[in-house]
Amino acid sequence: MTATNTFYLWFYYGLGNLGGWFIFFLVAIFAASWCFYDSSKRRLPAQSWRLGIFITTILVLPTVLYRFTVRDVSDIVSSPLGKLGEPIFYLGVLGGILPIMIAIGYYITFKGLKVCSRGHLYETVLGNCPHPDHLSSQNYRPHTTPKPKEDADESLAPLRPSRKRVNAWLITLDDRRNYQLYVDETHVGRSIKNDIVLDGDKTVSRESVRIKEQEGRFRLYPVNPGRYPRINNYIVQKPTLLEPDDEIQFGENTILKFVTSR
Repeated sequence: MTATNTFYLWFYYGLGNLGGWFIFFLVAIFAASWCFYDSSKRRLPAQSWRLGIFITTILVLPTVLYRFTVRDVSDIVSSPLGKLGEPIFYLGVLGGILPIMIAIGYYITFKGLKVCSRGHLYETVLGNCPHPDHLSSQNYRPHTTPKPKEDADESLAPLRPSRKRVNAWLITLDDRRNYQLYVDETHVGRSIKNDIVLDGDKTVSRESVRIKEQEGRFRLYPVNPGRYPRINNYIVQKPTLLEPDDEIQFGENTILKFVTSR
Protein backbone atom coordinates (compact mmCIF):
# COMPACT_ATOMS: atom_id res chain seq x y z
CA MET A 1 0.00 0.00 0.00
CA THR A 2 1.44 3.36 -1.02
CA ALA A 3 1.78 6.35 1.27
CA THR A 4 -1.01 8.07 -0.67
CA ASN A 5 -3.41 5.18 -0.08
CA THR A 6 -2.45 5.07 3.59
CA PHE A 7 -3.18 8.77 3.98
CA TYR A 8 -6.44 8.33 2.06
CA LEU A 9 -7.67 5.64 4.45
CA TRP A 10 -6.45 7.58 7.48
CA PHE A 11 -8.29 10.66 6.24
CA TYR A 12 -11.61 8.78 6.24
CA TYR A 13 -11.18 6.07 8.88
CA GLY A 14 -8.21 7.01 11.07
CA LEU A 15 -8.32 8.30 14.65
CA GLY A 16 -10.31 5.36 15.93
CA ASN A 17 -12.57 5.23 12.86
CA LEU A 18 -13.54 8.88 13.33
CA GLY A 19 -11.43 10.00 10.39
CA GLY A 20 -8.47 12.33 10.07
CA TRP A 21 -10.76 14.74 8.20
CA PHE A 22 -11.95 15.88 11.62
CA ILE A 23 -8.59 17.53 12.29
CA PHE A 24 -8.77 19.36 8.95
CA PHE A 25 -12.31 20.45 9.82
CA LEU A 26 -11.29 21.82 13.22
CA VAL A 27 -8.33 23.68 11.73
CA ALA A 28 -10.56 25.28 9.08
CA ILE A 29 -13.18 26.30 11.67
CA PHE A 30 -10.50 27.76 13.93
CA ALA A 31 -8.94 29.78 11.08
CA ALA A 32 -12.32 31.10 9.94
CA SER A 33 -13.44 31.97 13.49
CA TRP A 34 -10.20 33.78 14.26
CA CYS A 35 -10.32 35.80 11.01
CA PHE A 36 -13.93 36.85 11.59
CA TYR A 37 -13.31 37.73 15.25
CA ASP A 38 -10.04 39.61 14.71
CA SER A 39 -11.27 41.64 11.72
CA SER A 40 -14.46 42.57 13.59
CA LYS A 41 -12.56 43.53 16.74
CA ARG A 42 -10.21 45.84 14.82
CA ARG A 43 -12.97 46.90 12.38
CA LEU A 44 -10.75 46.05 9.43
CA PRO A 45 -11.91 46.28 5.79
CA ALA A 46 -11.40 42.54 5.31
CA GLN A 47 -14.65 41.51 3.61
CA SER A 48 -12.88 39.69 0.77
CA TRP A 49 -10.68 37.79 3.23
CA ARG A 50 -13.69 36.71 5.30
CA LEU A 51 -15.55 35.61 2.18
CA GLY A 52 -12.56 33.66 0.89
CA ILE A 53 -12.00 31.83 4.17
CA PHE A 54 -15.72 31.02 4.46
CA ILE A 55 -15.93 29.56 0.94
CA THR A 56 -12.82 27.42 1.40
CA THR A 57 -13.99 26.17 4.79
CA ILE A 58 -17.22 24.77 3.37
CA LEU A 59 -15.12 22.56 1.06
CA VAL A 60 -14.86 20.21 4.05
CA LEU A 61 -18.63 19.70 4.26
CA PRO A 62 -18.82 17.09 1.43
CA THR A 63 -16.31 15.05 3.45
CA VAL A 64 -18.63 15.09 6.46
CA LEU A 65 -21.53 13.90 4.31
CA TYR A 66 -19.42 11.20 2.67
CA ARG A 67 -17.96 9.94 5.94
CA PHE A 68 -21.33 9.43 7.61
CA THR A 69 -22.78 7.86 4.46
CA VAL A 70 -19.87 5.50 3.79
CA ARG A 71 -19.31 4.33 7.37
CA ASP A 72 -16.75 1.64 6.56
CA VAL A 73 -14.39 0.63 3.77
CA SER A 74 -16.80 -2.18 2.90
CA ASP A 75 -19.55 0.37 2.18
CA ILE A 76 -17.59 2.06 -0.61
CA VAL A 77 -19.01 -0.26 -3.28
CA SER A 78 -22.59 -0.34 -2.00
CA SER A 79 -22.97 3.36 -1.15
CA PRO A 80 -24.15 5.77 -3.89
CA LEU A 81 -21.36 8.11 -2.83
CA GLY A 82 -18.70 5.41 -2.83
CA LYS A 83 -17.26 6.32 -6.24
CA LEU A 84 -16.95 9.98 -5.22
CA GLY A 85 -14.53 9.25 -2.41
CA GLU A 86 -11.41 10.46 -4.25
CA PRO A 87 -12.67 13.91 -5.42
CA ILE A 88 -14.31 14.49 -2.03
CA PHE A 89 -10.99 13.55 -0.41
CA TYR A 90 -9.16 16.27 -2.36
CA LEU A 91 -11.85 18.81 -1.55
CA GLY A 92 -11.57 17.99 2.13
CA VAL A 93 -7.79 18.38 2.13
CA LEU A 94 -8.08 21.73 0.37
CA GLY A 95 -10.82 22.77 2.78
CA GLY A 96 -8.43 22.23 5.66
CA ILE A 97 -5.33 23.82 4.10
CA LEU A 98 -6.68 26.85 2.20
CA PRO A 99 -8.35 28.54 5.22
CA ILE A 100 -5.02 28.44 7.04
CA MET A 101 -3.23 29.94 4.01
CA ILE A 102 -5.84 32.69 3.73
CA ALA A 103 -5.62 33.38 7.47
CA ILE A 104 -1.84 33.74 7.17
CA GLY A 105 -2.26 36.13 4.22
CA TYR A 106 -4.81 38.14 6.19
CA TYR A 107 -2.46 38.32 9.18
CA ILE A 108 0.46 39.55 7.04
CA THR A 109 -1.70 42.13 5.25
CA PHE A 110 -3.24 43.68 8.36
CA LYS A 111 -0.45 43.07 10.88
CA GLY A 112 -0.18 46.04 13.24
CA LEU A 113 -3.16 47.89 11.71
CA LYS A 114 -6.54 48.89 13.05
CA VAL A 115 -9.41 51.20 12.11
CA CYS A 116 -10.36 54.26 14.16
CA SER A 117 -13.89 55.39 15.00
CA ARG A 118 -13.98 57.48 11.81
CA GLY A 119 -13.05 54.60 9.55
CA HIS A 120 -9.37 55.43 8.96
CA LEU A 121 -6.85 52.58 8.77
CA TYR A 122 -3.66 53.31 10.75
CA GLU A 123 -0.71 51.62 12.45
CA THR A 124 -1.46 50.53 16.01
CA VAL A 125 2.03 51.52 17.23
CA LEU A 126 1.12 55.17 16.62
CA GLY A 127 -1.26 55.01 19.57
CA ASN A 128 -3.87 57.25 17.98
CA CYS A 129 -5.04 57.67 14.42
CA PRO A 130 -2.82 60.29 12.70
CA HIS A 131 -5.39 61.17 10.05
CA PRO A 132 -5.78 64.95 9.66
CA ASP A 133 -9.45 64.71 10.66
CA HIS A 134 -8.25 64.08 14.23
CA LEU A 135 -5.87 67.05 14.44
CA SER A 136 -6.61 69.63 17.11
CA SER A 137 -8.24 72.92 16.18
CA GLN A 138 -4.94 74.72 16.83
CA ASN A 139 -3.49 73.27 13.65
CA TYR A 140 -4.10 75.13 10.44
CA ARG A 141 -7.13 73.88 8.56
CA PRO A 142 -8.08 75.43 5.21
CA HIS A 143 -11.81 74.73 5.47
CA THR A 144 -12.95 77.46 7.85
CA THR A 145 -16.33 77.96 6.19
CA PRO A 146 -18.96 75.45 5.02
CA LYS A 147 -18.10 73.78 1.75
CA PRO A 148 -19.86 75.58 -1.14
CA LYS A 149 -22.29 73.67 -3.32
CA GLU A 150 -21.02 75.05 -6.61
CA ASP A 151 -17.51 75.63 -7.95
CA ALA A 152 -18.41 79.27 -8.75
CA ASP A 153 -19.00 80.03 -5.08
CA GLU A 154 -15.43 79.06 -4.21
CA SER A 155 -14.25 82.50 -5.34
CA LEU A 156 -15.57 83.75 -1.99
CA ALA A 157 -13.05 81.64 -0.04
CA PRO A 158 -11.11 83.68 2.59
CA LEU A 159 -7.44 84.46 2.08
CA ARG A 160 -5.16 81.98 3.81
CA PRO A 161 -2.23 83.09 6.00
CA SER A 162 1.35 82.83 4.79
CA ARG A 163 2.89 79.48 5.62
CA LYS A 164 6.40 78.07 5.65
CA ARG A 165 7.32 75.70 2.83
CA VAL A 166 9.54 72.62 2.86
CA ASN A 167 12.01 71.27 0.32
CA ALA A 168 9.58 68.89 -1.31
CA TRP A 169 7.48 69.27 -4.44
CA LEU A 170 4.83 67.67 -6.59
CA ILE A 171 5.85 68.17 -10.21
CA THR A 172 4.23 67.32 -13.54
CA LEU A 173 5.82 64.50 -15.51
CA ASP A 174 6.95 66.98 -18.18
CA ASP A 175 8.57 69.22 -15.47
CA ARG A 176 6.59 72.23 -16.67
CA ARG A 177 4.82 72.87 -13.37
CA ASN A 178 5.80 72.24 -9.79
CA TYR A 179 3.98 72.66 -6.50
CA GLN A 180 6.00 73.14 -3.32
CA LEU A 181 4.71 71.45 -0.16
CA TYR A 182 4.13 73.15 3.18
CA VAL A 183 5.35 72.47 6.70
CA ASP A 184 3.01 70.21 8.68
CA GLU A 185 0.24 69.66 6.16
CA THR A 186 -0.56 70.28 2.49
CA HIS A 187 -4.08 69.95 1.04
CA VAL A 188 -4.40 68.89 -2.59
CA GLY A 189 -7.55 68.95 -4.73
CA ARG A 190 -9.68 70.75 -7.30
CA SER A 191 -11.14 73.32 -4.91
CA ILE A 192 -9.36 76.68 -4.65
CA LYS A 193 -9.43 76.25 -0.89
CA ASN A 194 -6.60 73.71 -1.19
CA ASP A 195 -2.91 74.56 -0.91
CA ILE A 196 -2.32 72.86 -4.27
CA VAL A 197 -5.18 73.46 -6.70
CA LEU A 198 -5.64 70.98 -9.56
CA ASP A 199 -8.52 72.77 -11.25
CA GLY A 200 -7.65 71.65 -14.78
CA ASP A 201 -9.08 68.14 -14.29
CA LYS A 202 -12.77 67.81 -13.38
CA THR A 203 -12.25 64.19 -12.32
CA VAL A 204 -10.10 65.32 -9.37
CA SER A 205 -12.02 65.55 -6.08
CA ARG A 206 -12.58 68.95 -4.47
CA GLU A 207 -10.31 67.75 -1.69
CA SER A 208 -8.36 64.70 -2.87
CA VAL A 209 -5.49 64.10 -0.41
CA ARG A 210 -3.56 65.62 2.44
CA ILE A 211 0.20 65.27 2.63
CA LYS A 212 1.55 65.52 6.16
CA GLU A 213 5.21 66.23 6.90
CA GLN A 214 6.70 64.65 10.02
CA GLU A 215 10.42 64.93 10.76
CA GLY A 216 11.32 65.16 7.11
CA ARG A 217 9.12 62.27 6.00
CA PHE A 218 5.92 62.74 4.04
CA ARG A 219 2.80 60.65 4.36
CA LEU A 220 -0.18 60.82 2.00
CA TYR A 221 -3.71 60.59 3.45
CA PRO A 222 -6.63 59.88 1.07
CA VAL A 223 -9.60 62.11 1.91
CA ASN A 224 -12.36 61.18 -0.52
CA PRO A 225 -13.44 57.50 -0.09
CA GLY A 226 -15.22 57.61 -3.45
CA ARG A 227 -12.12 58.64 -5.42
CA TYR A 228 -8.97 57.11 -4.01
CA PRO A 229 -5.67 58.31 -5.52
CA ARG A 230 -3.07 55.96 -6.98
CA ILE A 231 0.62 55.75 -6.14
CA ASN A 232 2.70 54.09 -8.85
CA ASN A 233 -0.57 52.79 -10.34
CA TYR A 234 -1.71 51.17 -7.06
CA ILE A 235 -4.93 52.39 -5.44
CA VAL A 236 -4.22 53.93 -2.03
CA GLN A 237 -6.92 53.58 0.65
CA LYS A 238 -4.85 54.20 3.78
CA PRO A 239 -2.07 56.56 4.91
CA THR A 240 1.01 55.83 2.81
CA LEU A 241 4.61 56.96 3.19
CA LEU A 242 5.85 58.76 0.08
CA GLU A 243 9.22 57.93 -1.44
CA PRO A 244 11.16 60.10 -3.94
CA ASP A 245 9.94 59.73 -7.53
CA ASP A 246 6.61 58.20 -6.48
CA GLU A 247 3.99 59.02 -9.13
CA ILE A 248 0.64 60.08 -7.65
CA GLN A 249 -2.47 60.01 -9.81
CA PHE A 250 -5.35 62.33 -8.95
CA GLY A 251 -8.59 61.66 -10.82
CA GLU A 252 -8.25 60.18 -14.29
CA ASN A 253 -5.79 62.48 -16.01
CA THR A 254 -3.54 64.24 -13.49
CA ILE A 255 -0.27 62.56 -12.47
CA LEU A 256 2.33 64.35 -10.31
CA LYS A 257 5.74 63.09 -9.20
CA PHE A 258 6.88 63.50 -5.59
CA VAL A 259 10.43 64.85 -5.28
CA THR A 260 12.38 66.08 -2.28
CA SER A 261 15.71 67.75 -1.58
CA ARG A 262 17.33 67.09 1.80
